[in-house]
Amino acid sequence: MIGAVLVLIGLFTITQGVSDGAQTSEFLIMLAFFGSIAAIYALPVAVPTIGLTEWKRVGSWTVFAAAGLVLGLLLTAAFTEIPYRSINFELAGTMIASSLTGAMTYWLVAWKLLPPRLPLQSSAG
Repeated sequence: MIGAVLVLIGLFTITQGVSDGAQTSEFLIMLAFFGSIAAIYALPVAVPTIGLTEWKRVGSWTVFAAAGLVLGLLLTAAFTEIPYRSINFELAGTMIASSLTGAMTYWLVAWKLLPPRLPLQSSAG
């Protein structure tokens, strides 16, 4: 989630600019705020994806990329004004980029940097 939150903060900073009196404490508060919101919105897609990949021992990056894309599209649909008059490409890009970043960050840590170890086979004779 940290990667996704940093993408959101970066996009916010690019579009809104940095205030003159910006402090580290404000950045940390934004990180915690956006992090908690991102975690809540990611749960419906993240929990089944993580559970299934852990259970089946499938750690392919394509699974997490697909899950990030699905989450980004779902979030875009959730935050698009009804009756869906037009596609907001800025919103879609932000949601997809942050969702993909979050999913790929999880894959990088859980499957690439700290891959699961296979259980030891007991040699009961």
